[in-house]
Amino acid sequence: MTWIDELERLLTEATPGPWRHEFSDRGGYDALTGAWTISSTERTVAVVDQADYDKEAWEDRDFRSPEAASTSELIISLRNAAPRLLALARAGELLFDFAQKAPPPDDLGMYTQLGRRKWTAERAEAWAAWKEALNGE
Repeated sequence: MTWIDELERLLTEATPGPWRHEFSDRGGYDALTGAWTISSTERTVAVVDQADYDKEAWEDRDFRSPEAASTSELIISLRNAAPRLLALARAGELLFDFAQKAPPPDDLGMYTQLGRRKWTAERAEAWAAWKEALNGE
């Protein structure tokens, strides 16, 4: 199983997307501090606690840390982009495999009609997969 296969398996088994996040002042693990809640349309997926319990944060009651917001946003962005990123990886594999093949020469150093048609069809398939993944279609 390749890493792409493993990621596709995990994506299939995970909570369906798209995911989103929102901040709640009392959403942290202790219910006193803020946190970013990551959720799908079906359920809460994870909570990114602010975990900023320094003296100034307690005095100001402002527990929003830029790191927690960025972590939450990164998680949802990667999850929502995963299908397209995996399609690009698969298409990249096809292009790489195709690039390893030279056009088939015949005995005279020219392409045979059958070999050339097969090579051209494989090239078209690889490029079509790449374009489709790149455009997110």
